[in-house]
Amino acid sequence: MDPDTGQNYSNKRTGRMDPDTVQNYSKKRTRRMDSDTVQNYSNKRTGRIDSNTVQNYSKKRTRRMDPDTVQNYSKKRTEGMDPDTVQNYSNKRTGRMDSDTVQNYSKKRTGRMDPDTVQNYSKKRTGRMDPDTVQN
Repeated sequence: MDPDTGQNYSNKRTGRMDPDTVQNYSKKRTRRMDSDTVQNYSNKRTGRIDSNTVQNYSKKRTRRMDPDTVQNYSKKRTEGMDPDTVQNYSNKRTGRMDSDTVQNYSKKRTGRMDPDTVQNYSKKRTGRMDPDTVQN
């Protein structure tokens, strides 16, 4: 028995204990521990870790990352991007966009719109409207 702890030496095994953490060396394995993060090197794999983001390079794939947006180039596809709106041209279709309303001409159909009410003439039917009551 250990007179201090009242434990059997065969249970305590003080020769294998770390006095700082009161852990068994065989469980702690301090030789394989990173003293900064208290993680096991086999879990952390510091050789493959990016110290800035603490991400694994195999997950982050920094070679394919855009450092400004932290997006993957294959997802962002910056060649097809409009730098002003950060939209893909295929989604935005700026050639068919009205720059004032940022609406697609095919949806807006400005040729058939009344610029005063911003209503479609086919819905408004101003020719059949009473201008005093704005009723049909």
